[in-house]
Amino acid sequence: MSPAALQFVIALLSQVPGLIAAGQSVVSTVNQAITMGNTFVAEKRDPTPEEWAALDAQRDALHKQVQS
Repeated sequence: MSPAALQFVIALLSQVPGLIAAGQSVVSTVNQAITMGNTFVAEKRDPTPEEWAALDAQRDALHKQVQS
């Protein structure tokens, strides 16, 4: 696994505690992130800057939800 792909996995896993706390309202976000990760693996490539930005936006939205 490339360092960038590993970074993606770590970023995804770092969202898990917040997702658990936020409950069912984040299921869609989790499924989107899983789909993105599966795409990277299937295409044997690292995320583009735009894809990283999308992941960061998801993480930020979840963080705000957990903090509220």
